[in-house]
Amino acid sequence: MVHLKIREFRVADYEDVARLWLDSGLGFRLGDDLDSVKVKVTRDPELFLVAEEGGRLVGTVMGAWDGRRGWIYHLGVLPGSRRKGVGRALVEEIESRMREKGVLKVNGLVYGWNRISLSFFREQGYQVQTMKEVEKQLVEWKHELVAPRGGRSTGPGGGRPSLHRGS
Repeated sequence: MVHLKIREFRVADYEDVARLWLDSGLGFRLGDDLDSVKVKVTRDPELFLVAEEGGRLVGTVMGAWDGRRGWIYHLGVLPGSRRKGVGRALVEEIESRMREKGVLKVNGLVYGWNRISLSFFREQGYQVQTMKEVEKQLVEWKHELVAPRGGRSTGPGGGRPSLHRGS
């Protein structure tokens, strides 16, 4: 395993985390904009973690607890840092923090097409279930053609998605 520092997300990390989500294949969806992330960290900042190697963000994970189940999502590791223990360290730390809160069971949210993540979670002792997620957007989400730090974004349907919610 590489020398990692696992710490809580800070709002100043947002642009790097958003880029990491894209570069690791997670994409960018409704609720991933800065305002929504600020709400998430207000609720449970100890369950949004980043992994640093040499001062550079190489991984991220979000967790949530609804009072009954723990949830893991947005686990992303840069391609060049995979298979080096980054994802495992993030998951172990988020599980530890959930145990401290009293969480008895944790579920991970993984798209069915994401075989790499499904395999990873199996290796961590998770059982892949056959449930289907259902989703409904409660607000309209318009994409702007904007990306942080001058990164390119081609907008909806054209490669990298936008990183900011439109008006």
